[in-house]
Amino acid sequence: MAGLVAAYRLSKRGKKVLLVEKTNELGGLLMSTKTRGDPIEKYYHHVFVNNPSFINLAEEIGIENIIWTGSTLGFYTKGKIHDLSTPFSFIGFKILTVPEKIRLGLVMAKIKFIRNPKKLDDMTAKEWILNNAGKGVYEKFFSPMLKSKYDKNADKVSATWFIERIRIRTTGGFKKESLGYIDGGFHIFIDKIEQEILENGGDIVKGKGINKFIIRNGVMKGVVLDGKEINANNVISTIPLPTLAEYKDLSVEFRKKISDINYQGALCIIVGLDRKVTDFYWINIIDESLIGAIIEHTNFQSIEKYKDHILYLASYPDFRSHLWKLSDKGIFEEYFKELRRLFPYIKRQNLKWWKVSKSKKAGIIYETNYQKKVIGHETPVKGFYIGGMFNGYPERSIENSVIAGEELAKLCD
Repeated sequence: MAGLVAAYRLSKRGKKVLLVEKTNELGGLLMSTKTRGDPIEKYYHHVFVNNPSFINLAEEIGIENIIWTGSTLGFYTKGKIHDLSTPFSFIGFKILTVPEKIRLGLVMAKIKFIRNPKKLDDMTAKEWILNNAGKGVYEKFFSPMLKSKYDKNADKVSATWFIERIRIRTTGGFKKESLGYIDGGFHIFIDKIEQEILENGGDIVKGKGINKFIIRNGVMKGVVLDGKEINANNVISTIPLPTLAEYKDLSVEFRKKISDINYQGALCIIVGLDRKVTDFYWINIIDESLIGAIIEHTNFQSIEKYKDHILYLASYPDFRSHLWKLSDKGIFEEYFKELRRLFPYIKRQNLKWWKVSKSKKAGIIYETNYQKKVIGHETPVKGFYIGGMFNGYPERSIENSVIAGEELAKLCD
């Protein structure tokens, strides 16, 4: 996203732009896949009402069909789903005692009034929650969510990330959280950006990666693409930092610095069913489970668009997990078996199709003291700029990717 936005902005300003995408599709983690109806994102996505950069850019390129829907949130434990779609729903959340509900309410209110969460960068989310909400609230409510998001790294993430995460996702007040989705899918946005770049005179190469950077006397002079040298006044990289660190044209010091940012992987299994599973858009699995969250997309968007009920089975397993060694079919079988354990009324005959998406560089692990490791856009090489999810702290999102792209484009003026 950051690279697409930067290329769009520069091409619109009359710059000669070459956009290089190693895969055969644009969009990175926002890429889509086929269904029996509209395409759908390989990894679940939506935007928030407080995402002005994305919303304004979408309107600028002629996308006016963002659908805003009240999100429904459930917490699954011991075979039951608890509705926590609004603050009032917590009153009936029997997992917590009355004192724990009060402490949870107070800590959620406190988060709203924290003006600078980055001051808590040296404290873990676990420490902060225990100090402010107590052991019961942490173990019954927050700990399972942290583990589903970060697996074995859950105890390392910072309070800064946690607080910002809660703030972003609790802007609905006493109503359901309003989430946005482009009617027809986010591929419409990607396709439109691509079209704009081409119409502005830019070039796009897909299915090929940069072989090396051409650097002379500390100045970026261009790249080698498919064995051919291409001169450039500026080069922008929006590839994940672990991949960038593999380019030995860059200094050892710089490569070491960007290698200090730790990434996490994501497994997202999409299943198409002939029946509805729940009434919720998003379900956090509180119990010990292979699945961290179930996102029932067709409770968010109309089933008529896809012809099947669509669910994402999401998890963020540690790199040491056996799951990374399995084939796509092996991964699917384990997750579908777990889905059926959680919801025994789902039968094999209900399954119409499935697809597995996996990435070992799907997100940043926002560990304590991450603020000291934040990587800016500028590099030791003049004319070489970098950007992506690693710029956004304390949270990554479509909005932050758009902002990064806008900032990168300004540096190349």
